[in-house]
Amino acid sequence: MKNQVLLLSLFSAAACTTPVVGPHTNPHDPIISAEIKTVLFENLGGGYTRLPAPGSECTTLTASYTLTLATHTIAFQGCFAEGEGAAKRSGTKTLDAAAWAPVQADLDALRVGTNDSCIADLGALEITVTDGTAQQTYKVDASACKKAGVYFEYKSAIPLQQALDEISK
Repeated sequence: MKNQVLLLSLFSAAACTTPVVGPHTNPHDPIISAEIKTVLFENLGGGYTRLPAPGSECTTLTASYTLTLATHTIAFQGCFAEGEGAAKRSGTKTLDAAAWAPVQADLDALRVGTNDSCIADLGALEITVTDGTAQQTYKVDASACKKAGVYFEYKSAIPLQQALDEISK
């Protein structure tokens, strides 16, 4: 009987220390962990932003950035502001360790959000992370308005969005 109680106690203790498998979904947890392989950051457009000038190559400012963490590679495509207009642009850049360091710091600052915010003038943003076995998409928490889904804290993503916009130039 003592052996059964001891085994049960050891099993219970092990169950309490089981690490999170797959991307995090608890509010305020970091989105990026050591297991994450790729990050897709998407600005799907919308919100209150300026419209590109007439004659621009595209009419909605959108962007998609795929970050491969192991190689420090960023692939981008979308419609980017250029002066008063907007133009389609795509490309791939591989960053050296020094150039990647601030991007990694911005990734590490990303946090899981909640669905209790509601800012109507914000565009649609999504972050999708893949860890090799699972994938999780986070929506911007500032436009959640208590809708279902997993969200990210918008303020935690501003530096990353600015860095990616600059890298894509």
